[in-house]
Amino acid sequence: MGIFTQGSTGCGQIAAFNVHADGSLAVNTPQNSLDPQTDLGLAIFLTGIGPFPDRKDGVPWQFNAADQVAPPMAAILGIPNLNSFRTLLNITYAGPAPGLVGVDQVNGLLTRDHNGVAFPAPQGCKVPLFLTDSTSSATQFGNVSIHSGGGACSDPVPDGLAIVAWQKNFVSDTGGSSLIDSVDIRLLQGSSITFGQANTENTFYIGRRPPVPGVCAASYPATIDAGAITLVGPGLNQLTLSAQNENGLIGYHTTLPAGAITTGVYQLGGAITATAHLPVPINITSTLQPGTKVSSALTVNWTGGDAQSMVTVQFLVRGPKDTVSAFLSQQTVPAATGTVHFTGLLPATFGPPQPYPTGAVEVIFIQEPISGPTQPFPAPGFTEGGRQTWAYTLDYRGLSN
Repeated sequence: MGIFTQGSTGCGQIAAFNVHADGSLAVNTPQNSLDPQTDLGLAIFLTGIGPFPDRKDGVPWQFNAADQVAPPMAAILGIPNLNSFRTLLNITYAGPAPGLVGVDQVNGLLTRDHNGVAFPAPQGCKVPLFLTDSTSSATQFGNVSIHSGGGACSDPVPDGLAIVAWQKNFVSDTGGSSLIDSVDIRLLQGSSITFGQANTENTFYIGRRPPVPGVCAASYPATIDAGAITLVGPGLNQLTLSAQNENGLIGYHTTLPAGAITTGVYQLGGAITATAHLPVPINITSTLQPGTKVSSALTVNWTGGDAQSMVTVQFLVRGPKDTVSAFLSQQTVPAATGTVHFTGLLPATFGPPQPYPTGAVEVIFIQEPISGPTQPFPAPGFTEGGRQTWAYTLDYRGLSN
């Protein structure tokens, strides 16, 4: 899926109408903001919701109330791993756009309490928004303009935030295995940082993670080059990181020697000063080498889990051309649990549960902080301080069921 934008670049101000209380429409722009007190909501234009039997190629679509997607769409304000998400729009329609060719439309009403008062909404000229079906697909995020009273938007005073992400990625496949360790740092300044806070609750669940929207620099806070940053840690001599510009976003990214990220204390110096206490990676003890035939009712085991980590295990079956034909199950448990069991049956609303399809199996382990998604650290000069996160991903491919 993808939202249409007013500049036709796929980034920036989205193509959407403010829906006024009298039912009239006006294009959402920085000069004509959504009024969260009096407007009803937004009508958003996008593509890729899905096929509809009565939509003909090249023919403007005529409204048919039966042409809606299921499950319903969600319109979410916020940037992944930066803001907490807010679902302030109650989706009333998601389907083809009447009178247009090949265009989809999502209508959302501002969520209100029992007295009809709208819940507080973030305000500014570049409030990030994305759409998702919450299971398999998400659009890129773009901007909407929101201002109390409508009219021209006004950005709050910008805040600053430092983000550090530590990554360990191991992939095992028929062609061999690879291990890549890396660290990514971004120094941010903008008004969209402040309307959400990081989740601080422990999160254990069974089910799918929500899809992550694509990144657009035009909808992201300003990224800063603050000079050199140094990195030292177990098995590492001092490294000096310089800022890089990637697709309009300035950040500090470096690939570390394989296996460099291990248990111990890592320190950053220079533009920011931060200390990370990284835990030992888990060790998979189940047999998951390429070519192994596994049961769909699979039990996987590991050792090395600690009280600082949680582990998410995903079971996928891949179809032709390496597409994911079935995202079958996902479970998240405390790392110390050391095991996860997949039943091999898909839940069914009507009738008995169905067995997993057969095919190329992939099992993915993601080890992350047990509370988060980010851990705070002091960062002088940044009003929101700093946040760190780490993730170890172990991806076992080339299996079959």
